[in-house]
Amino acid sequence: MQKEMGPGNLEDDLTEELMGSQAKEKSDYSLDNSATHKNEINGVGVGKPIIKSNYSEEFKINEKNCEVVVVTSRKWNSQEAGKDIALKLMEKLEHQPKFILLFSTIHYENNGGFQPILDEIYLHFPNNVNLIGGTISGFINSDGIFSRGITAMAVYKKNMQVTTAIGKHTKRTPTFAARECAKAIKKRIQTPDFIFSMIPAGTVPRLPFMKRRRIIPIPSIVNKTIMTIMSGIFNLAEYGVGREDEILESFSKEFQRTKVAVGNSYDNNNSFTNYQFNNRKIYTTSMIALALSNVSESDLIHTTKFSCSSPTFSIGDINMNGCSIGSINSKNSLDEILRILSWPKEYLNERIYRKTYYYPVGYIEKGLAHTHVMGLFIGNHIAFTHKLKKKEMCILTQSGKEYYEDIQKKIYQIKNKKNKIFLGVLCTSQLETLGSKNLKIKEILENKFFNNGFIVIFAGGEGSILNGNYNYLNCSAVLSTIGIND
Repeated sequence: MQKEMGPGNLEDDLTEELMGSQAKEKSDYSLDNSATHKNEINGVGVGKPIIKSNYSEEFKINEKNCEVVVVTSRKWNSQEAGKDIALKLMEKLEHQPKFILLFSTIHYENNGGFQPILDEIYLHFPNNVNLIGGTISGFINSDGIFSRGITAMAVYKKNMQVTTAIGKHTKRTPTFAARECAKAIKKRIQTPDFIFSMIPAGTVPRLPFMKRRRIIPIPSIVNKTIMTIMSGIFNLAEYGVGREDEILESFSKEFQRTKVAVGNSYDNNNSFTNYQFNNRKIYTTSMIALALSNVSESDLIHTTKFSCSSPTFSIGDINMNGCSIGSINSKNSLDEILRILSWPKEYLNERIYRKTYYYPVGYIEKGLAHTHVMGLFIGNHIAFTHKLKKKEMCILTQSGKEYYEDIQKKIYQIKNKKNKIFLGVLCTSQLETLGSKNLKIKEILENKFFNNGFIVIFAGGEGSILNGNYNYLNCSAVLSTIGIND
């Protein structure tokens, strides 16, 4: 038997393991109600309490024409966490931000919900402040590495143009969702310099009279018929695969000259549910995007580090919008993949996702590993996280060391680091797999972007568009920067 590996539910003490006492909850704010000062927002004076804080690690740029603040809250209750984030941002900011990026772990779903977080943000900031974000597995910022909590980045740049947009029903009509989002952006900014987008990740389907299942037994005699029916049901109910590559293919046609960084909204690695935030509203099956223009130099790097660890095999009997296969080497796909991986049938249980993350199926083309993670097992069919584009595949593997060293190398290649903010998207599997190397990534970013804000999110998938070419991958890294100093 092989040793079981990979993350299950991400534990809240992960940060404590990595960082020791640094990860403990810092002191709460103490409000000094004896004095207030005025903050000019849209020409209107708003009373703002002077706040004494022990948060010395938050990054802040306060140049003449730009300002960036990154903050964290670890409070359990959603309303308290939202208020905590809003007050910390207000304490540090001297200008009304042009936009706020807000990322939360899934824990607040059962601790007050996500609406109170957004309500608290807009209780303290005007409605014309653009905000996007969503749920993620964890994050890295200057405060540490966390698998529970909220982080926010607020950015002001004097002449920067900003807009947000949304495309609905990504799993049902992915092409329409992409076009809807692009059309909304172009109404305000025809050719953005940079776009950051969140797309809902695939979810484990909920079937009638059954719990959510990754292993769905179907008699082999009706496999093809049931797969076709299920594909239609999943599309209508918006369960199953995320169809992110279809979204990005359509979106890339609209933005040939724009750099686009993409992360999947996700949960704590269960793939049950995820949420997207756009200003005051919350969505579950919508693409959201933040588009920027009049920014200085930006960077976009999409990287993977894998090698083939099995002989090449051929796939067939494609179904479910190109995301599932029924045969490998003209044999039963389930039996054949177990043989190729040398896995016993006992591995086929509801915890199999703890293993499949680390053995994606794919191919390497032009130095980039195109990875597809096995997500569902329906009868003899294997459903992957996104569309399979080649008929010849292999099992891809990587080491945590290779992954970390590749990210480190790419960060060092970025030029003019002192004039940029950093936004990274890493695969959620790496939150636990990299262990203490996540702390080294944090240290690299602090050294290279010391005067700037940075956030790294752990997402359910990673995407990019560069020079009109799109990629959507699993177990990869998207490293992006936005120039904010003129």
